[in-house]
Amino acid sequence: MRSIFLLMVMCLALPSGHAAGNNLARAGYPAGERSLAVSEIPEALMENAVAVVRVDEKHLEVDADGSAEMECRYAVTVLNENGKEYAYFIRSYNKFMKYRRISGTIYDAKGKKLRKIKSGDIHDVSNIASYSLYEDKRAKVIVEESSPFPYTVEYTYTLVLKSVLSYPTWQVIPGYDISVQHSEYTVKMPQGEQLKFYPVGMELEPETLSNSDYEIYQWKAEDLPAIRKEPLTRNIGEYFPGMYLGPVEFEYGGVQGSAETWEDYGKWIWKLVEDKQEFTPETEEEIREVYQDCTTDREIVECLYRYMQDRVRYVNISVGLGGLEPIEAQRVHEVSYGDCKALSNYMAALLKVAGVKSVYTAVNAGSNSKRIHKEHPSMLQFNHAILMVPMEEDSIWLECTSQRLLPGYLGSFTDDRTVLFIDEKGGQLGRSPAFPMNENCRTTNAEVILHDDLSATIVRDRWYGGWYFGDKYSEILHLDQVKQKRRIPRGLEQSGFTLTSFSYDYRLEDPVHVKQHIEVEDDAFLTPSGDYIMLQPNVVSSGISLPTRVRDRSQEVYIRRPGMITDTIVYNIPGGIAVEQLPDPCLVSSDFGTYRSEIRQDGDRLVFIRHFEYYSGYFPPGRYDDYYSYYKEVIRADNQQVVLKVM
Repeated sequence: MRSIFLLMVMCLALPSGHAAGNNLARAGYPAGERSLAVSEIPEALMENAVAVVRVDEKHLEVDADGSAEMECRYAVTVLNENGKEYAYFIRSYNKFMKYRRISGTIYDAKGKKLRKIKSGDIHDVSNIASYSLYEDKRAKVIVEESSPFPYTVEYTYTLVLKSVLSYPTWQVIPGYDISVQHSEYTVKMPQGEQLKFYPVGMELEPETLSNSDYEIYQWKAEDLPAIRKEPLTRNIGEYFPGMYLGPVEFEYGGVQGSAETWEDYGKWIWKLVEDKQEFTPETEEEIREVYQDCTTDREIVECLYRYMQDRVRYVNISVGLGGLEPIEAQRVHEVSYGDCKALSNYMAALLKVAGVKSVYTAVNAGSNSKRIHKEHPSMLQFNHAILMVPMEEDSIWLECTSQRLLPGYLGSFTDDRTVLFIDEKGGQLGRSPAFPMNENCRTTNAEVILHDDLSATIVRDRWYGGWYFGDKYSEILHLDQVKQKRRIPRGLEQSGFTLTSFSYDYRLEDPVHVKQHIEVEDDAFLTPSGDYIMLQPNVVSSGISLPTRVRDRSQEVYIRRPGMITDTIVYNIPGGIAVEQLPDPCLVSSDFGTYRSEIRQDGDRLVFIRHFEYYSGYFPPGRYDDYYSYYKEVIRADNQQVVLKVM
């Protein structure tokens, strides 16, 4: 991926003096005398593209007090319907950052100006999430479209940063299926202020020139082809070309800090937390009564965790230092709600009363979260807070936003990733626990009673463990029975059946699992062909599918989690039907997993057993063909049929 484009690092010769510095900060303007006609786009940039970034210029000037302004110009050509969203202007802001002097222009395919975007087309909207009680975030939004395709939209605007933790990221390629003709990023820093930057998806070490007042850095990228979206890839923030930038020393919301190391960054976060873990004497006495019968630290943790779950609920509250600062534990206790930071801090405060040490922990949550760039200390790489309680034998991890999870369980939202432990000593990188393959299991036991008319009654029990548990448990908690019922056919291959009953049960003690029970009547389970009937044994327990075929793959293959699927299905064969032929046992093995299955006859019963293991890991792009071929062989084996005969 690092070789997909040529990056040019340019350092400008610096005249002396402040006025000269101002001119340099806007070097490249007006870049724009370049034509925006579609005919000026190189043919290579049209391939696999739904849009083309014509110009993306960011010029950041940092003042001695740490505030900054960025002048921006962005022009994108929309080639077809699928590229329209790349021309939308959506910029979030809060009390620490504002957008000024926003303007826009629409051009036709020949680069001729069609119209200016009116001030009334610039909408200022609340940017509050649906699960929030209050946020101090808003957004400037322009949803501009034109016709016919292709057309070009150009924006210019100024971003004013009053308090800075990190400078705006240089995301060279904004997403899949969009190419880039020209992109540049310029930073003008006062002498004596350190700029830290960390490239992603590209290698560079810029040269710098300086005068007595400023240092100026400028990077340029030209003619970057569109990147296709491919299955089984990492988060695009890990490998798309870009740059993280920020100051080493900063002041944010009046709180001084340093981003030199993770330890330094953790000390700054701790300043926001340390005085918010106190309760009134009356509240402390109430808390002591909760755990007074516990005899071990582990019992205390489990007892207070359940107390917290029963007492408070999760509500997002993104105020105070841009949403980085938790509200006080006593306040959470009184109002019975809080966001992830507040609830994690509240749980830590509960344990503090009991004399149990815990560690406030930042994590980048999400099912496809990006890997933390360890070389670039920045709190903005994290988006969620949890709690870790160290024990002598093992640690207990607590997801404090859930009112239902058991202590120690982290699902696919926060498992197996880099975290930042934060305490009075500062920050230290660690890792959240991963589910081993033998815990990520989906186990099915089913009985199929075939009737003389080839209809069938199916009774199936299925257990979900490990990360399967988290997803299925969430489904039980958040979907009503009607929506749950709609999802059940996804696990059954046959059509035309009637679901007569279903139920869920779950175990919240180790090992956790969700149990699904279904009963099905199928009036046409099998269809004869003359005297013969073909039975596909896996028909009541799907779960293995053929991956998308990708030619000339360019990206690394990433399989995030291992797991296993185990099925035992018993078919009761009625009199008058004989088993004519059984398939041979199958074994398919590779670097990507192992599949084995067998079906045997036991009197008037057929017993089908299938076990499938899939492995996690990183593989070179060229191995995707092997991955595809392996699954094709597995599915061929899995689709073998039993031949039955009507007597």
